[in-house]
Parts: sequence; structure tokens; C-alpha cells
Amino acid sequence: IFPLEVKVREFLPKIFLAYHLIKNLDCEIILCKSRLALSKLHQMKNVIFFDKSLSIHKINLSKKILKKNFLIVLDEEGPITNWPKLMLQARLPKQILNKTNIYFVRNKHEKQIIKNIFKSKKNNIFPFGHPRYDLLKKPTINLFNNEVNIIKKRYKNLVFIPSSFGHDLKLGQENFYHELRKSYSLNKTLSKSVEDLIVLYENDLENYEALINLTIKLAKKFDKLNFVFRPHPVQDIKSVKKRFINAPKNLHITYQFSITPWIIASNYYLSAHCTSIFEALCLNKKIFTFLKTNKGFGIHKKRHLGGYFFSDQKKMEILFEKIIQNK
Repeated sequence: IFPLEVKVREFLPKIFLAYHLIKNLDCEIILCKSRLALSKLHQMKNVIFFDKSLSIHKINLSKKILKKNFLIVLDEEGPITNWPKLMLQARLPKQILNKTNIYFVRNKHEKQIIKNIFKSKKNNIFPFGHPRYDLLKKPTINLFNNEVNIIKKRYKNLVFIPSSFGHDLKLGQENFYHELRKSYSLNKTLSKSVEDLIVLYENDLENYEALINLTIKLAKKFDKLNFVFRPHPVQDIKSVKKRFINAPKNLHITYQFSITPWIIASNYYLSAHCTSIFEALCLNKKIFTFLKTNKGFGIHKKRHLGGYFFSDQKKMEILFEKIIQNK
């Protein structure tokens, strides 16, 4: 059973994984909304429950699954190397991780992070990448051809900017903070980590505004290129659009399609700390990372990831121009 939460992000990778399971094993696959699967849990026996995450909020649920079934996890909120402290504490509860049949991680480094946290030998953690990266190989990358062709026809020379910010949220900023505090209010350690996380969100606003300003400036300067800013699934697109004051016609804000065909169709990839950088790396895209401050979130601490990293907007603009002009 594959429970799905965010369909636009999870559906194709899970279908791809299910296809290979059916191809190699005598099994049946059920893909369904998370709640539907959980409502039938009491009837299940000898089922492999392939969940999208562990969580302290799911401890009792995980125990129920493990009574008569098998629990396998591949966390969708990856990579673990980029998790803030709260996520490491809340999404890796030791009492459940110890009993989980298999916990898949993306690489050996992530496996070591988990072992270091718990200071013990873990025999149920296996590094196996992620189906979303396998989708970018031939022939499965052809699954995105229709969307890629539509994007290329409309935008041609494309600079793609995915947002990974926790601002302009559909839920509202204060409501989000309230729900976050409420979720972990009974645990003193996690309550402290929540406040640390909120500080990161507040500091990251500077990076969000800086990336928007840079995008507008580049779009005005390079009017032969099309710049597409794609909000994160949790963001309210109307609120995001309000930030792009005096944006030129070659700058577009859209939430059409999943993120993958945009990366495939793009000529250049620009972000602050979006983890879709790994897909851009798989596709050998020209990658630019721009972070004005390191006080917010940041995959920027792993500069060896590839591409060009900048905290200085002027230097970023100079190099961008050189690359556009093939210098």
C-alpha cells in the first residue's frame, strides 16, 4: 500500500516504483489517499505499508501497522542532509525507527547521519537513491514529453526559479506558526526546536525578497530570456504575485504542471535552497544558487553540490551575463 499525500509530487515516483515491484514480485499494489488507507488499517494483515515518513505524531499508528503488517519508509521530505533540527527530532522517532522493517535513504551520508544521531548500529537503513531521480533517465524521462514540449513552445529560452520558501502561505504565516507550536507543545525539547525553526523562517524572508528582486532585475536586463518563478505547493500564488511589482512581460509566475518538466525544459536553473537542485544536477543543468544571508534555511552549506553559489547579487549578475553570452 502506497498512501499519497501531495499527489503532484508523489504520484509519478510511486507509480514508477509500483511498476518495478509488480514486474519483479507476485504482489498487488494499492495507491490511495493517506486517510483511506488508515481507515482500513484494522482489517489489514501481512500488508507492506510503504509510508512517506515516520513522525512522533504517527507513533501509535506505526505501532498498529507493525502488529500484523510490515512498515517500509522512504521519506518524501528529503534529503535528510538538509533537514533543520526539528525535523531530525520529529521525523526520526527512535522507538519506531528501531522496529521499522526498512527505512530507505538517498545515500550513505544520510545513513551515517541517522546512526550518529542515535549513537547505535542501525541494520534497517538502506541507501537506494529515490524513484524521482530514476524518472529522469531514459526511457522514463519521456513520460514528461507532453509537458516539456508545451513549456518549450511557450517559453523557449527558459530560466526556471523554483520557490522553496515558507512565506506567503495558503494557511497564513501566523496561523502556520500557531499550528507548529501547537503540534509540539507537549514536548519541551521539540518546543524549543520549534522556536529555533521559526527564527529560521523569519531570517529566510530576506533570502526570499532578495531572490525575487534578483529575478526581476535579471528579467529586465535579459529580455530575450523567459523567467518562470514557480511557487512552492504550500504558497498562495496570489500573494506571491503581489511581490513581483513592476515585473517585465518575460517574467511569469505559474504553478502549472509538476516541477520536473520545468527543470527538464529549462536552460538555466536558479534557486535559493530548493531540493529540486538534485534533479537539476541529474540533468546537468546550468545551476545558480543565490542566498543573501546564511541565517535562514540553506542547502548552501553543501557547496560541493555543483553549479555556482552566490551571496553577492552583483557578482551573480556578472557571471550570469558571461554564461548567457557563452563566455
